[in-house]
Amino acid sequence: MKIGIKYCGGCNPRYDRIGEVNKLKAEFSDMDFVTAADHPDCDVVIVVCGCSAACADRGNLRYKDEMLVPWCLEDMHKVREKLLSLREKEAV
Repeated sequence: MKIGIKYCGGCNPRYDRIGEVNKLKAEFSDMDFVTAADHPDCDVVIVVCGCSAACADRGNLRYKDEMLVPWCLEDMHKVREKLLSLREKEAV
């Protein structure tokens, strides 16, 4: 499974975006995390925003299943749950 990552510009981050993505990469090492803009064949794209403005440009991103736009730590927990469900779906 290919997971595309795009970060916002980071002008007003409210949490450690890179740290949280690194945790996802460690937990989901069976998934391929790539730069979203460079890979139009991603199953899921995660646009990691640092605040509620969530202003990162998403217009050119392509994905097969879903685009997730977390902008706070709670949203990153929801991303984790989505990745868990995708892993379970693939195992069937």
